[in-house]
Amino acid sequence: MMDSFRRLMSGILDYAGMFPPASLTVSRAMEQYAGYRSGQDAWMLNSFVVDIARLEELPPLIARLKPRMNGRLELSVVGSFGHTEDQCLEALEHDMVMLERFLHSQGAHVRVKSLELKLPSEPSVPGGRLLEEMYSRAAELGLNLFLEITSPLDDGWTERLPDILDKIAGQNTAARMPAGMKMRTGGTVSEAFPGSRQVAEMLTGCRDRRIPLKFTAGLHHPVRMFRTEVQGMMHGFLNMFAGGMMAHHHGLQPEEVADILEDSDPGHFRFSDQGMSWRHLTVPAEEVTRLRGCFLRSFGSCSFDEPRDDLRQLGWLP
Repeated sequence: MMDSFRRLMSGILDYAGMFPPASLTVSRAMEQYAGYRSGQDAWMLNSFVVDIARLEELPPLIARLKPRMNGRLELSVVGSFGHTEDQCLEALEHDMVMLERFLHSQGAHVRVKSLELKLPSEPSVPGGRLLEEMYSRAAELGLNLFLEITSPLDDGWTERLPDILDKIAGQNTAARMPAGMKMRTGGTVSEAFPGSRQVAEMLTGCRDRRIPLKFTAGLHHPVRMFRTEVQGMMHGFLNMFAGGMMAHHHGLQPEEVADILEDSDPGHFRFSDQGMSWRHLTVPAEEVTRLRGCFLRSFGSCSFDEPRDDLRQLGWLP
């Protein structure tokens, strides 16, 4: 296995087996995660993703599966959603009570690595009071905060994005614990998938403002491809991270990043001990590690088998 590939893929996948399309029960998803954590490919795993409403179901499973976890259970907790800022504030207060109670009883056995909250759909740019509360409550518990945009993927999405990112970047300058962005990159229907230019705008926008970024949904395969289950093109997680790496290291513009995201030829992506490459562009191995740690954090998937099996078929994973 090439060094740059291992650096890229180390701790990259948040396992979200409870979420669609897998939609496993909490018990089954935890069983799967425990099995992966004790397997030879555990080095690629990051957190177990859980909806905050299901936290109370975890303690007996944690006790039973702890011997197979190889350490404390690491969680990414997805908070409740409100369409308006007032609804978000109300949901946040309820969520933090639940989370504090859970950590009080399970803190010795779990580590909550991130709290993932959705921004309201109205207004399209979040207000300062809501952000202050989100940042403050996450910091109180020492949690890394990631925020997801919920406004529709319509023609105005790209125009709204800079204002949202500017607001987050401004809040980050004064925050004890800066927040990152979480981008939804797919779903169960083709309409849920953002266009490559939209993803490129998010990648370069976060780069320019030094905002960490993670992805969720629709990233089951390394390289972009057409899939019959959604009757459309699905983004590749390798495209995402290669596009982000190249954007950071080479200062690419959105249209150049979109070319990487659109590439469906696995042969254009290469790994060596010195670095990872896409066509004529290369990122040194040490820079891959730095960018993963600082900016391009992880992606969530309801499947661990599909990404892993595809990587094996392409010859990148032994």
